[in-house]
Amino acid sequence: GTLFGAGSMGGAIRIVTNQPDFEASFFELDTTMTSTEHGETGYGISAIFNAPLVSETAALRGVIYRSDLGGFIDNVQSGRDDVNNREITGARLAGRFAVSDRTSVTAKVSWQNRESDGFSHEDPNIGRLQQSRFGESIADEWINYKLSFDVDLGAGRLTSLTSYLDREVGTTPDISFFMGVIFGLDIPLNAINKEAVGEFVQEIHYVSDGDGPFNWIAGLFYQDHDQDISQDFPAPGFDALTGGLASIFGPPDNLFVRRETFSLQQVAVYGEVSYAFTPRLELTAGGRWYDIDRDYTADNRGLLFVMGTLQESQSAGDNGVIPRLSLNYTVSDAWSAYAAVAEGFRPGGINPGGTLASPPCVAELQALGFTSSPTSYESDSLTSYELGTRYQSPAGRLRLSAAAYSIDWSDMQTMKFLNCGSGFIENAGEAESTGIEFELQATPLDRLELAFAASFTDAELSENVPNLNGSRGDRVPGVARVTARASARLLFAALANRNAYAQLDLQHVGDSRMEFAPSSPQIPSYTIANLRFGVDRDSWSAAVFVNNVADEDSALFVNDNPLGSWVSPLRPRTVGLNLNWRF
Repeated sequence: GTLFGAGSMGGAIRIVTNQPDFEASFFELDTTMTSTEHGETGYGISAIFNAPLVSETAALRGVIYRSDLGGFIDNVQSGRDDVNNREITGARLAGRFAVSDRTSVTAKVSWQNRESDGFSHEDPNIGRLQQSRFGESIADEWINYKLSFDVDLGAGRLTSLTSYLDREVGTTPDISFFMGVIFGLDIPLNAINKEAVGEFVQEIHYVSDGDGPFNWIAGLFYQDHDQDISQDFPAPGFDALTGGLASIFGPPDNLFVRRETFSLQQVAVYGEVSYAFTPRLELTAGGRWYDIDRDYTADNRGLLFVMGTLQESQSAGDNGVIPRLSLNYTVSDAWSAYAAVAEGFRPGGINPGGTLASPPCVAELQALGFTSSPTSYESDSLTSYELGTRYQSPAGRLRLSAAAYSIDWSDMQTMKFLNCGSGFIENAGEAESTGIEFELQATPLDRLELAFAASFTDAELSENVPNLNGSRGDRVPGVARVTARASARLLFAALANRNAYAQLDLQHVGDSRMEFAPSSPQIPSYTIANLRFGVDRDSWSAAVFVNNVADEDSALFVNDNPLGSWVSPLRPRTVGLNLNWRF
C-alpha cells in the first residue's frame, strides 16, 4: 500500500514487460492448439521481435498475439454450442532512445480486444455445461499509452511515468426474468450495458543508488479517472402488449434508461527509507498520504424507476495516511528472516440513488432503519502483521520460504442486496484473518525438480453484521481455508539426446462460501492435475499438455438469489500442443 496505493491492500502482482534491447536482434514465434472436452478446439499464436535501430542508442520491441480459448457451454435456448468462447487480439510496441549516457526515453503503446458470445455460466437446473439464455455478448477493448523518462543523477535515479488508458466495455446479459416476475410476460429482454473509461496517471519518483547503509525512495502520484456508464432495457413489443406502459415513464419499449458519470481525482505523496545498522540488520519505514475526490451525476428514467425520471449529483472525498515498517535480519548467506507491519486501503465511493428510489426499495430501506438510501461509503482498510523466513542452500538445490500473518480488516465495503432487486455498498463490520503459508523448491537429483506450496487461512467476522446476516465467527466469503499445489519435473535425454522433460502439476482449493451466513451457497473444494511433456532446444521447443486430466467438475463461483441461479464451472479436460521457434 505504501508504494502502490489504493486497491493493493490485498497485495500486488507487478508485471514488468521486457524493454527494447539496444544490441540483440531476434524474432520469436509461439503457437498453441487445444481441444477441450465437451467443447471446441482453440488456438493461440504470438510473435515477438526486437530490432536495434542505432547501436546503444535506439531500439524497437514489439509483440502481437491472437487466441481463441474455445467455448464449452451450450445454450439450449438459442441452440448455439460453446457460447463462452473467448477471442483475444492484442499488440504492444515499445521504442527506447538513449538521449545520453545518463538519460533515456521509452514510449509504449499497448492494445487489446476481447470478444465472447456468452458468459461462462451453467444452469444447475438444466445440466452440466448447459444454460438457457437469450443471446448474449461481451466486448472489452482498451488501449494504453505510456511515456517514461529516466535520468541517472549519480546518487540516485529520477523517473517520470506518464500514462493514459482508454477502455470500452459492452455486455448484453439476459434479464428476461424481470418480464416474468414483474409483468408476467414471456418475452426476451437483454440489457445493453456500455462503459467507457478514460484514465490519466502521472507519477514521479526518485530512488537512491543503493550504496551505503542509508537508502530511500520518494514519489508523487496523480490520477484523473473518468467513467461513463449507460444501460438500457429495450423490450420490443412491450408497449403493444401493455397499452403503451413504457412510454408513460420513458422512451417507448424501453423499461430502464441509465446515464451516469463517475470521476475520481487522486493525489498522493509516498516514500520509504531504509537503514542498515549492520551488514545483517536493516530497518525500513515508509508512508503514503493520499487525498481522493469523487463526483457523480445521473440522468435516469423509465418504467422500472416508477417515478419516471431521476436526475442527481453527488460528491464525496477521502484522505488519510498509511504506514509500513519492516525489519530484515540476514542470519547467514543462505538464511534470512523478517518482520513487517503494513496498512492498505481501498477508496470509498458513491451509491447511486436512482435504483433505490422505487417504493418497494424505500419501504425495505426503512425496515432496515435507513431514513434514505446511503449516498456514499468510506474507504476500508486493513493492517497486516507478518513474520517470515527465507532459505536457499549454498548449491541452490533447496529453497524455502515461510510466513505467518494476522490481518485486521476494518470498515469492510460490503454489498447489501435488497429483495426489490437493487442494493448499495456500505461499511459494515470488521474481520480478522490469520494464516500460515510456505513454499518449497528442491532439486534432490540433477534431473528431478520438485515444488510444493500450501497455505492455511482462517478468515472470520470479528463482530455481528445483521444487515449481511453475518455473526461473529462466520467465515469471510470467497476465502478457502486450505490451498495447496505441488509439481514434479523430470528431465531426461531423448530424441537423439535432445533435452526433454515430463511435468506433473497438482492444485487443490478448499471450499468457501458466497455469503457470510452459514446457509449461503457453497463453492465446493476441488483438486485438478495437469500434465506436460516437452523438448527444449536452443532455437525451438515443443510440448504436449493435458490440463484438468480427470475432467474435474467443480465451480469457481456460485450465484443463487432471487435474480437467478448459475454456476461458473472449471474448464473441462483440455489437450494441447505448443510449438515455439526462436531466431
